[in-house]
Amino acid sequence: MRGLLGLLLIVGAGGCVDDQPSLSFERHAGFVNGVGFGRVVSFSNDSTVKGQARPGTAKPKSSKRVSSGEWLRVVGKQIRTSPSAAYYPADQVFLGMGVAHPRTSQLPYGSDEPVARFARERHCNILRITTHRPGEGGPSDVDKFIAWGDEQVRICKKHRIYSILDWYHQSGYKFLVHDRARFDAWKDFWIRVARYYRDDPWVIFEILNEPIVDQDEWLQLRDRIADCIRAIRATEGTRKHLVLVGGNRWCNSSHISESWDGFNPDPARMTAIVFHDYSESTPEKTARNIDEFQKNNEIPVFGSEWGIKPGLKGAGVKECREQEIGMLDKVYLPRKISECFWSLSGNGGFLEQPENPWKSPGPGTPLHDCIPFSDIWIPRTIENASRCRIVVHPEISASAGQIAADGVAGSTIALEIKDQANWRIEYNDRAKDSVLFSTSHGNLEGTNPVTGLATGTAKVVLKSGRPGTADVAASYSWNAALWQYTAVDSYVSRPSFGYWKAVDGRIFSESRIARDKYKVSASKSWHAKGPGPHWLVVDLGAAYTVGRFVVHHDGADAAGGNPQHNTSDFQIQRGSTLGGPWKDLARVKGNTDSVTTHTIAPVKMRYVRLYITGAGQTDDPTARICEFEVYATARVTIQVKVGKSTAPILRAGRGRGSKPTS
Repeated sequence: MRGLLGLLLIVGAGGCVDDQPSLSFERHAGFVNGVGFGRVVSFSNDSTVKGQARPGTAKPKSSKRVSSGEWLRVVGKQIRTSPSAAYYPADQVFLGMGVAHPRTSQLPYGSDEPVARFARERHCNILRITTHRPGEGGPSDVDKFIAWGDEQVRICKKHRIYSILDWYHQSGYKFLVHDRARFDAWKDFWIRVARYYRDDPWVIFEILNEPIVDQDEWLQLRDRIADCIRAIRATEGTRKHLVLVGGNRWCNSSHISESWDGFNPDPARMTAIVFHDYSESTPEKTARNIDEFQKNNEIPVFGSEWGIKPGLKGAGVKECREQEIGMLDKVYLPRKISECFWSLSGNGGFLEQPENPWKSPGPGTPLHDCIPFSDIWIPRTIENASRCRIVVHPEISASAGQIAADGVAGSTIALEIKDQANWRIEYNDRAKDSVLFSTSHGNLEGTNPVTGLATGTAKVVLKSGRPGTADVAASYSWNAALWQYTAVDSYVSRPSFGYWKAVDGRIFSESRIARDKYKVSASKSWHAKGPGPHWLVVDLGAAYTVGRFVVHHDGADAAGGNPQHNTSDFQIQRGSTLGGPWKDLARVKGNTDSVTTHTIAPVKMRYVRLYITGAGQTDDPTARICEFEVYATARVTIQVKVGKSTAPILRAGRGRGSKPTS
């Protein structure tokens, strides 16, 4: 964005030249608890995992390895996922869609975690985050740059989100042409950043955002950009990060051909050309510019920044809505070009309601969708963006495979909640998860059951005063619907009532006074208007064993709900596909309660539907659901021997997983 130095973050998969074994990574603190990706594993979530801790084996304190499947690749004019991608559809075009967040003291939108969750709830796979501080013309020190942005990189990776590190200088970059010492400092900056993130697939480099130089200076600047990219490639290992570079004149698509036609600055062919088109361009003009460039050049393009500017040339809400729909439906989506809105804190929350003068939400957790017209961009993002799939994979371990039968020596039994790439899931505080430990022999000491596994771990200690074999089990339960893909028959076209809010883990409406003194309120519920029946389908992402459902009806929202709108007649169903056919699991008639719990005999399912035939206690046909929770369970076990002698202590014995069924 003009006048900003940006650190941008993207949700999804990372860039690779090949799928050779990962290189060691010694410095980066952005991995969850210092642990990167391991091998891709599979797990049948309704079966028992039995493992024997083996004396003499140990897991390192922290693994620096990352899955090769998470690197993005450039193939011709496309950005694609790896054939071994763990989270996104393998070997497919990666369509990044998301929002930008100016992470500055001028625009405090919330801490890093709420911002990342804002994107995840809406299925964005791009979160673009700036790091410019007012008064600073640019990053002169890489440590300062990384210290300012690395925490957001870490949190975005926690949510499987990619990071674009974007460098912007307010001068327009003429100094890179005319001042060799400053050019060398800029290149050295990127060498150091590339070294720091050498083996991190979740980071993308945008090395020069919106250059502005005279035309006779551009060719010199272009050569120096290529020089910088060569230096980055020499610093990296076998795998190469995706690099983004812009053309002259604010990266506008009108100048993309004259800036880059016939010239690829990257010997590794892992670069994409960015364009930033706002309301100055029309969808038709942008499409022509992009098509003309790509007709002659085998290189991807990337809309790393764009937005709708109200009032430009007299544009009102109608014209702005048409512009946003046109850019998405005529430019980005049909060509599978990744795009990122500018921005959460800048353009436009007031466009949703023209009478609302509120533009900046003030500090705290995001309430409104501040990008203009959430009824336009969020559904298109949910339906079209490359979709991240996380499969829950609990793993049990014992610190000692054998303990003395003295009632004093103990073995620490640990449960870790991991995913299909063997990476710990650490954002489950909204999942309302819990684990219950049990043993066939001896006693378990410690908190049991454990609820709210915010760090993705739970531990107890096994002790016994008599010899034998202890089969220790951990039964894990969680809301498997949280943040999953949803589909509905209809919804009210306002950001406060979007269907994504039925699975966001939040129930109560929120309100506060923004910095301009305007009161901001936001519902946390899905509203479906018009005559029924209404329905909400949730794809759990994998087949799990499910035994309980909880429906929070409108009256559950003590801050803004009404018990008169509690759903009266509904069914909970499971299906074999996203479109059915459907089989009833629970059927309710005449309900008046604000929260209903429905327990069934455990059964395996992936697709769940809430089917509403009676929307409330009155004649109003609008369905209102604050939250739909689907509780899955998984059970894992491990054996510990109790005898007269003690085996060596294992830092982490591991249970063995079964083959997948999903």
